[in-house]
Amino acid sequence: MKRGLNTRGIHGGERPDPITRALKTPIYASNTFAYPSMEDFFSAAVNAYGINPEEFTYFYTRTSNPTTNALELKLASIIDCKGTITTSSGMAAITFAILANYRVGTKILASDSVYRSTNQFATETLPKMGIECDNLDFRDLHSLENQLKGNNYSVVHFESPANPTMRCYDIKAICDLIHEYNAEIKVTFDNTFATPICQHPLKMGVDFEIHSSSKFINGHGDALGGIIACNNTEVLADFRRQFCETLGQTPSPLNSFFILRGLKTLGLRVKEQSNNALKVARFLEEHKKVNRVFYPGLPSHPQFEIAKKQMDPFGGMLAFELKNEEEARNLLNNKFQIIQLAMDLGDIQTLIEWPYIMTHYDLDYDLKVATGITERLLRLSIGIEDVEDLIADLDQSLAQI
Repeated sequence: MKRGLNTRGIHGGERPDPITRALKTPIYASNTFAYPSMEDFFSAAVNAYGINPEEFTYFYTRTSNPTTNALELKLASIIDCKGTITTSSGMAAITFAILANYRVGTKILASDSVYRSTNQFATETLPKMGIECDNLDFRDLHSLENQLKGNNYSVVHFESPANPTMRCYDIKAICDLIHEYNAEIKVTFDNTFATPICQHPLKMGVDFEIHSSSKFINGHGDALGGIIACNNTEVLADFRRQFCETLGQTPSPLNSFFILRGLKTLGLRVKEQSNNALKVARFLEEHKKVNRVFYPGLPSHPQFEIAKKQMDPFGGMLAFELKNEEEARNLLNNKFQIIQLAMDLGDIQTLIEWPYIMTHYDLDYDLKVATGITERLLRLSIGIEDVEDLIADLDQSLAQI
């Protein structure tokens, strides 16, 4: 019998420590693991790559570690997939997934509306490696089809909702179109904003689901990490052998422990954050000083029908526009009583930031304009505070501009 989400979040991938009977998975802060003989060592090394993650053995933490293994098993249980690989950060997961699926002589295609560091990787880092990457607005499926026909791609990457504009794409329609054109193309998808609670891209045709576990999955703003999830354990084992060992993008056992702790309450947190975000979005939409609100759960969102089809609930992220740059600056310079000015997201406490100046500061100006990252746009990551307090804090700050 398949257990419920919160049950899987608490119990999935973990069992009492076999030596000490500790209920919580310990932090195995050891680089290496000792064996009584060469035969035992070789036996352990063979199964250290995770073809069957339930039977993991260990010889060096860069390849596998008991704390990290428990995290990967719990993630696979929550995401409902065959397996996961954890990385040292969200960007490590994105770059890892793209490079691991790239084939020499081909190109990469990415949505024009992606996280700033992802865009930087595509436009600055990949060209230095001789890898071409094209950008396209994935809202236009006809243009996407034409782009596929005119080029040789091995990887297509996108995210939805997009950071920071909350633009949504039809995930299943995009994946169907790509795989119908060429089944060999791998689709990598950043699901950080939606989390595994709100959206299930692997069930919509995505090949590799990516998360920055530093965000909602950890939820406490105290650990960096990334995730790659898929339904082919042999591919993941090969990735672990080729990329974890050679590029060294594995997380520390301490960070794995923190993220493992946060993951237990992911379902409860995201549902509360989603409820709060919808109420805050409705409040802002009615406020006379707010020009526009972008939240997938509002009927006014340009892709509301798409979001309604593939998200439930609608997540804890939203964006809103004021009338001009001066008002945006003044709002952020006002003293919020609860909300904090910070670049992170997915925390249990509510955070606000100015993408134009902060997270997306060095994005090409024309691309900012094309993707809606204006001087007026602010991003809110909603926490689990009492929503009445959040609304009152926004109200008193807006009253000062």
